[in-house]
Amino acid sequence: MHRRAPGPSLTTHVAPPAPTAVPAEPPLFMVFDNSHPEVSPPGAGGIRVHGRLEPDMWITDAATYNTGLVEVVVGATGDVESAKSISVPQNVHEWMFLSAVKAWQLEPAMRDGQAVRYRQQLHIAVAR
Repeated sequence: MHRRAPGPSLTTHVAPPAPTAVPAEPPLFMVFDNSHPEVSPPGAGGIRVHGRLEPDMWITDAATYNTGLVEVVVGATGDVESAKSISVPQNVHEWMFLSAVKAWQLEPAMRDGQAVRYRQQLHIAVAR
């Protein structure tokens, strides 16, 4: 009988994967919303349009006869990146909400001291 000489061991040691680094800041495309309690929403300092306060429109807590519901994405710079109407416009003033809201400048949402993008629905009131 012919015996084989012992060969190299077939077991190999596989090192565990290196721990994945958690990014210090969110990706640029990430948009926070009210499901992220660690983020303070935008708009705490009021609304500005072209360097002045907007006297004819404002954010309110609840719907009234002269409000419309608008969903906005506010960028980390405070600019309104997108706006869409959620409520059905009842009159010409509400149709003008979107174009006016897109020109707003708000204080951005903040997360751990850094400005972040944020999506929220706002009741917008109009002075008549």
